[in-house]
Amino acid sequence: MLNYLRRLRGKGIKARLLNPIDAFYDHIFGVNTFATKKYFGDLRESTWQSDYVPTSYKDIFILLKQARLDKSSVVIDFGCGLGRVSFAAAYLNARQSIGVEFDQGLFLAAESNKSKSKFKNKIVFVHQDASIFPIPNTASIFFFFNPFGFGTMSDVIKRIERSIQTSPRKIVIIYYNPLFQNVLKASTTLKLKHEWSAGKTQYPAQFWTN
Repeated sequence: MLNYLRRLRGKGIKARLLNPIDAFYDHIFGVNTFATKKYFGDLRESTWQSDYVPTSYKDIFILLKQARLDKSSVVIDFGCGLGRVSFAAAYLNARQSIGVEFDQGLFLAAESNKSKSKFKNKIVFVHQDASIFPIPNTASIFFFFNPFGFGTMSDVIKRIERSIQTSPRKIVIIYYNPLFQNVLKASTTLKLKHEWSAGKTQYPAQFWTN
């Protein structure tokens, strides 16, 4: 684990000095979510995997509040990395926050973070391919920071659609930096509720609901 964490970039003093808000929230949550990891592949391939770069806490708070997170919310973050969205959601008083991560090293690091966090009883991290992750029938907010390619995105959206058909409920999908928005546009169950261009947050964001 230690050797793996040493290979992750962006964990040092410089990253924290350049991102004081993120460093502040990491400190009060008792975690370390500073890291990046680069993957290689062709964006056109269905199995493409995005590089891991954590979303800023500032943007996460803006996005989750726009999704109307409250104490009944169950939040799922796909491609959760070291768990920053999950910790932020717990801080905002979500009932439960679930992070799904395919990379074993990132998952183990997220688990280590959870063990040190004051929110560990409200957070679950799952080491699994998102395309086969069973959607809980309580899940109400889904967070995507463009974590994977067209094929995996299609599989995950289909699973979300089946979940809300089986267990009818209102859900919100936050799609941050929506490179594969055509997957959602093709849905007959989901509709675009709201979107904004980069400026309010670092990247464009879309909010889909049923």
